[in-house]
Amino acid sequence: ETLFDCIALRASSEHTTLRDRVRMNRVCTSIVALSQGVPFFHAGDELLRSKSLDRDSYDSGDWFNRLDFSGETHNFGVGMPPRSKNE
Repeated sequence: ETLFDCIALRASSEHTTLRDRVRMNRVCTSIVALSQGVPFFHAGDELLRSKSLDRDSYDSGDWFNRLDFSGETHNFGVGMPPRSKNE
């Protein structure tokens, strides 16, 4: 699950626009960047990357773990994550 997935899951789409969720993502990544110590960023946080709410995508293959640097897609909602570890 990426930061974008966590925000999408917790901030209901009824009351929160995509623009607001993007802003939440930027605030969260800036807190990590500006904090003391060595920052650790999840790959694609700055690109609003998603893993379609897959909590453990290690064995999910490239479909869920794709990283699009062109910015054409953020990979949200590309399919259903495996059931075994996402219940």
